[in-house]
This record gives sequence, structure tokens and C-alpha cells, in this order.
Amino acid sequence: MVLTAAVACGGSGSSGSWERVKCTNSNCTVTLKGTGSQGDLADIDNVEYDYRIVLNKDKKNKSADIRVGRERYGREDAEDEATVKLGKSVTLQGYRVKYVSNSKKVAKFEFKGPK
Repeated sequence: MVLTAAVACGGSGSSGSWERVKCTNSNCTVTLKGTGSQGDLADIDNVEYDYRIVLNKDKKNKSADIRVGRERYGREDAEDEATVKLGKSVTLQGYRVKYVSNSKKVAKFEFKGPK
């Protein structure tokens, strides 16, 4: 089986915010300023992956609600959601998601794609 990955990463931040999304194959890094972000991660063999990040208002944003969704042939197939603490990681729809850092200005998340 040959996996093809068309990188379709990109996103949109909440009002008054910005984000930077960098992807290599199905691995992405999302850096954001503001309260949240959402966008695309990758297209792999007719399966599209997307994400949503919402920073929680708990003691200087030390956790975030993260969702990774999967669509097959344009129809929503499945999604997982979890609250992730700063420095911790979780697996959602085959993506290993880590809440890497959060300064006063920006938060950074890593998405390691499914194999």
C-alpha cells in the first residue's frame, strides 16, 4: 500500500488573533496568538484531517481543548476531542498532539500525523 499525502495545512484564528501553520507531509506545527485556531492538517488517500484548538482561561492558559476530525470523500467520518495540559500530549484520530509552549504572546502545538 502506498500512502500519498497532499499537504493541505492552513488555518484561521479567532478575532484579533493570528496563527502560523507549517506542515511537512502530515506533520504540522501550529503557533497562535489569541484564543484559538482551526484549519486543515493533511489529505491522505482521500481522507482529510482537520483541527480545532481553543485555549482555556485557566491560570494563564495552561490547558487547551483540541479536536482532530477526519473526513472520507468529503463526509465527516469521525472526530476526537481532549483537554491537553501544557507540556503534555494526546493521540486524536491517529495524530499525536502536543501542547509545546505558551508564553504571554503565543502558544505552540505539534501534530504528528498518522503512519
